[in-house]
Amino acid sequence: MNNLPQLAGTAPVETYPVSSGAQVAEGSLVAINTSGQAVPAADAANLTVVGGGVMVRDGKAAAQPGVFLLKNAASSGYTRADRGKPAYVLDKDTVGPTTSNSLVAGLVVDVTSEGVWVDTSLTAIAAGRAFATAEAAAAAATSAASVTSN
Repeated sequence: MNNLPQLAGTAPVETYPVSSGAQVAEGSLVAINTSGQAVPAADAANLTVVGGGVMVRDGKAAAQPGVFLLKNAASSGYTRADRGKPAYVLDKDTVGPTTSNSLVAGLVVDVTSEGVWVDTSLTAIAAGRAFATAEAAAAAATSAASVTSN
């Protein structure tokens, strides 16, 4: 049974084979690797978040996109001012605004004392990636401009 708090939704459940040796858990964020196999979401390269784990059985993991309540980063976490910004994966249960690999879990819907509500739909993940790409390009342009002016 899904114990990851979720807002009501009708997103379809997708099933993926679990990567050899991976410990995918119900009630946590699920990602797929470049082979299309399910792994626990993590701050790692070459993963794509596919939703919250709703069932793991017989070497397969079922994941459902939706709006899920995740833990906020312990230090420098999200605030309500971050609504609409990308939520980056720290681990299968936690998101934060700063990570090493910038794996987008989705968009921040709200931040409460309980944690961060994150929309993990494919459109939210795509929007989060676009936002992150635009931020990186703006930062690179600013950096280049400061080097040029010196």
